[in-house]
Amino acid sequence: MPGPAIKGGAEVDGGMRGAGAGARRAVARIAAPRPALLLEGERRILAISDLHIGLEAGLAANDIHVDQSGTADEAIADVREAVRAERPDALAILGDVRSGTRSISGAEWDGIPRFFEAACGEAGRVIVTPGNHDSGIERLAPEGVSLTSPAGTVLEGALLTHGHTMPSENLSVDRIVMGHLHPVFRSEGSLLDGERVWVSVRTDRAAVFPSRSGALEVTVLPSFSRHLHAPGGRGGARRRGGKRSISPIMERILKARLEGSHEVSARIATLDGAVIGDESVLDCAL
Repeated sequence: MPGPAIKGGAEVDGGMRGAGAGARRAVARIAAPRPALLLEGERRILAISDLHIGLEAGLAANDIHVDQSGTADEAIADVREAVRAERPDALAILGDVRSGTRSISGAEWDGIPRFFEAACGEAGRVIVTPGNHDSGIERLAPEGVSLTSPAGTVLEGALLTHGHTMPSENLSVDRIVMGHLHPVFRSEGSLLDGERVWVSVRTDRAAVFPSRSGALEVTVLPSFSRHLHAPGGRGGARRRGGKRSISPIMERILKARLEGSHEVSARIATLDGAVIGDESVLDCAL
């Protein structure tokens, strides 16, 4: 199975056609050097994930100090830059807009509505798929922000989801775009150690959906937050101390690779799209 292409300004996919009769599969490309993916089909959808607005307290505990509204201001500046560069028809946010998992903090009450207002002002249409950190996000989303179910939504033939839940096997998609795992390259002594990366995996659909045939591509977005790769920032799929973040989608793929039941190919790339590894170094990013 040929590995998926993954480079800035070029296609992420290998040119497969979608499940719709005669429908051409949308082109996906990295909006380099930004941690955003552009799906270009009938519409242009810009996807980002894992903003974690309100992360300031966790950073401060590790002597990384930003202003109280710093993560919101950074997210606003970064999303404005990305939307102005790519001019999408809609902005899709694939979860974890919030940083906390319980009560909404003061930083979240202040920062998240401001972020949404800015995002709507730039992109027009904003679609949010809640992640595992987004309890109560509907209280922070102004009118004009569309909330999907946590399972995600299908846009331009791709399932856009956070990645913390298992999608329905009834979906006829050959591409999944997800976040949740905060992929960060970990290789002691490497100049890229601690850098956010893209992960694109190609396998059989049956590796994730046992009753389905054909090929499946899964693209894991780097975190949109600038800080999740830092100590205290919850950075990297494999946390310091060895604990993995869990995605049922990726767990099934990694299990299939370990057992040899399905072929799995992968590409690991930097934010600017430079390929730095294949499936042999998946454990360095996930």
